[in-house]
Amino acid sequence: MPAFKIGSIETQSPSFKLLRLKKEGGFFKKNKGGLYFLPGQVINIGLFGYGQRCYPLAFSPYEGRHVEIIIPSNDILSQTLQQLGSQETIAISKPIGSGFPLQDIEHKDVLLIADNSGLGAAISLLAYLEKNRKKFGSIYLVYQAKD
Repeated sequence: MPAFKIGSIETQSPSFKLLRLKKEGGFFKKNKGGLYFLPGQVINIGLFGYGQRCYPLAFSPYEGRHVEIIIPSNDILSQTLQQLGSQETIAISKPIGSGFPLQDIEHKDVLLIADNSGLGAAISLLAYLEKNRKKFGSIYLVYQAKD
């Protein structure tokens, strides 16, 4: 798994933090559509002694300079990641999963419903929808947050 340095950790709410990871020379390669990953894909992060978990990529799939994920505070691995300092190094997997069915939703209205844990995936999809606005009908977002 590639090693990334923590660029910054920003508090988004009392229970969520945004983790920005950086790697020299960028990270993943672009696909045929010019995307670094598909909206809705996840990465796997593991820390020895704390386990491993998948986190949705929470940034534009057109961005290649950094990786952003939203870290909840609902398990020991996530709590430990939230406590890491800037410039510490962690290993992450390449993007995994098939992402959202983008071709199936073209030329249709899109309704996104995201709760706390679904926010990261919604962010990447919203960035994709914005960049390709003419391919979609109306876009609605319903977001529920406890904190």
